[in-house]
Amino acid sequence: MGRMVSSVRHIHPIPDLTGSWRASIPDRALADWKTIPSDPLAAWNVKRERVKRLSPLFNVRKDLPPELVMHGGHDSVVQPEDSLRFGEALRAAGNRTDFILFPGARHAFIVTNYTASEAEIVRALWVTDKFLCSLAWSFTSSQSVRGVWPCGLRDGQGEPVHPQFHQGSTGD
Repeated sequence: MGRMVSSVRHIHPIPDLTGSWRASIPDRALADWKTIPSDPLAAWNVKRERVKRLSPLFNVRKDLPPELVMHGGHDSVVQPEDSLRFGEALRAAGNRTDFILFPGARHAFIVTNYTASEAEIVRALWVTDKFLCSLAWSFTSSQSVRGVWPCGLRDGQGEPVHPQFHQGSTGD
């Protein structure tokens, strides 16, 4: 028996590959790529349907694990609206979904030394920690997450960290 996924966290995801992202998927990545029609319009439609099967947005169904979807409001790489639509689709199917928009954040706001300040990264980690602790179960079993996941971010001295204590960030 395989492991079951207990939760999923999406950080600036690409939930819909049928839009502008379709162009970045090579034909060879698509199933049966050799059968793509030579007619440009027919090829466009076939590729769109195949890419749709790869898109998380079009694979939403009931009984998926709880999902945390975080997206930067100033993301110019992946449109925040795509993540919002994904979160709405997950909720409509009856799945637990927390959608968090970080208003001033750009793409890859959780990657150090890239686009985010330390305060934005700490806030994203705090939101992730809060989400995982809210689940009350671990990654591997139905045991309380409290004994497996160290709820509550700590600094190097073991003191609790909350984003409101970091200049320039907002707390919950």
